[in-house]
Amino acid sequence: MPLKLAAADRKLLLIFGAVVTVLLVAVALLQPAQEETVVPSSYSAASAGAKAAYLLLKESGYRVERWEKPPRDLPKDGSGALLILAEPRWEMDREHKLAVQRFLAKGGRVLATG
Repeated sequence: MPLKLAAADRKLLLIFGAVVTVLLVAVALLQPAQEETVVPSSYSAASAGAKAAYLLLKESGYRVERWEKPPRDLPKDGSGALLILAEPRWEMDREHKLAVQRFLAKGGRVLATG
């Protein structure tokens, strides 16, 4: 059974609908843009990510691995290895610096960015 509205009620309903629509459009357009996370992760394909570089090296035949352990766990023999420090999440305290220095002394190489 169709709902019968008086002309004045119908006009009020249309005005209310138009106002709600305008408000929704305004909120959508004026909402601040979401900030992109700026973490240079080899898992991230965002503009600050390093996934493309990781995949390029891997597909070019290099043995590539993500190092997710603290620097103290770096291999004792670093010959032929390149450690890329892309804005590390850990603080470079004395222990971490010594571990990286040992890695360098044993033939490893370090590329630090950020």
